[in-house]
Amino acid sequence: MLYISRADIEAYCTAHELRPRFDVSNLDQTYFRNWLRHTVLPLLSEHNPGVRDVLCRTAKVAAADYDLLHAEMERVWPEVTHVSTSAIVFDRALWQALPLSLKRATIREAIHRLRQHLRNINFVHVERAVDVAEHGEVGDRATLAEGLVLTLTYHAFTIADEGYQARLPNWPLLEPGTRVPVNVPGLSNLPGTDWALLAELVVKSDYHDNPDP
Repeated sequence: MLYISRADIEAYCTAHELRPRFDVSNLDQTYFRNWLRHTVLPLLSEHNPGVRDVLCRTAKVAAADYDLLHAEMERVWPEVTHVSTSAIVFDRALWQALPLSLKRATIREAIHRLRQHLRNINFVHVERAVDVAEHGEVGDRATLAEGLVLTLTYHAFTIADEGYQARLPNWPLLEPGTRVPVNVPGLSNLPGTDWALLAELVVKSDYHDNPDP
């Protein structure tokens, strides 16, 4: 319907004896869409009578470009993300290799999947998320829509609710700022992991005599 003029629609209704309903709220210019329709477009038409046709052509081009972008986003989505019911985790290196348009598209898709009722995703939120994911350091965060937060980890970043605690992979990794007393010599368990650090004292002269571990 976007590309069909009001006159054509009214002519169709008349030809088929249809009586369309009239919504009086469409006259209320406190709504932005009505202000554009009743005030801005008539002014633009005074300077360029073909402005409506130009806008329709632009909409067609944008729709076709969006279809291509969305298809490409769906193709790369399973390659760069791991999805659960409460969080979406991105492989940071794979995501950083994407073109900027796909970086934005995947961030928007993550927000949409976690907040499906949200109709409008703020451009500022997406740009902030892209900037943090591209240039941030471990522990950096970006606030998104409706309580969602992007958080950087070691080789990934997560989009989830505020307060979401992602489990570290089963590697010898610690949360930023964690301090662990080390037994030297002895065994020191790394909290939150199945790993331990074994430390031994090595006499310098013995090391040069027998450098093999």
